Amino acid sequence: MRMICLILLTAMSAPALATNMVVTTDELDPTTFPETAAEIRDNLDNPSLVRLTSTQKSDVLRTLDRLEQALGEGVPPSSSRVQGLQARINRILAPSVAPKQQTADVICERILPVGSRIPKTECRDRNERDREQYVAQEFYRRATQEKKMANQ
Repeated sequence: MRMICLILLTAMSAPALATNMVVTTDELDPTTFPETAAEIRDNLDNPSLVRLTSTQKSDVLRTLDRLEQALGEGVPPSSSRVQGLQARINRILAPSVAPKQQTADVICERILPVGSRIPKTECRDRNERDREQYVAQEFYRRATQEKKMANQ
């Protein structure tokens, strides 16, 4: 049993390369963000990972600096300032890092959260997205069947 858990944990952490190019909410910790920012900076010039124009690269670098400074000043990760900077970085990097192809392990989508007019970039593992989609379809199918049965 322990071996199975270890294998699952190892497999779940394997596609980390693609997700390290976007800034996730849990990476907005002031103590760990400098490491995340350094990794993104290092990978910006790797054409196999990222395809950006020079303007986009400079925008990402400038925004990373501003985000790192804000977190260093103690601005909370939940603040609109930090979230705006995070969204700006992800808006540039996500489409370049994880395009919507059947071969991509990570899929990034622009979504409009319920109750908000501000779109955000959400990156998820392909298998996770497929599981959630299947569960939602099954829920809808069962609810529709139950409604039909109740009306008979």
